[in-house]
Amino acid sequence: NPAYEDAAQYLISELTAMGLDVVQHRYEFTDIFQVQNPEAYNVCAYKWGSETPNEWLVFGAHFDVAPPANAVLLDPHVIGSRTYGTRVGAYDNTAGTSMVLETAKVLAEFESRR
Repeated sequence: NPAYEDAAQYLISELTAMGLDVVQHRYEFTDIFQVQNPEAYNVCAYKWGSETPNEWLVFGAHFDVAPPANAVLLDPHVIGSRTYGTRVGAYDNTAGTSMVLETAKVLAEFESRR
């Protein structure tokens, strides 16, 4: 999914530009339709403390960009309490990802013990 790849690279670029140490963990998984999906990332950004670098504050959110619906997943539809299908490039958990980026931006400017 090119939109997902773009989103991951955007996050990596932004966090790196803030001066954080960024590590990406890319992995593969098999989805619910038994399709191999190589497009999964964990993007971790670190700012090390001056006194206790092994004590952490963690801010987290998930990001994913769902592919557009197809003949199997009509755009959109609900099964039980879940909504399936999306528009091209629609982000899941945009608010959480935005919060992490803004928090990282502010905290990157401060020296901290942790």
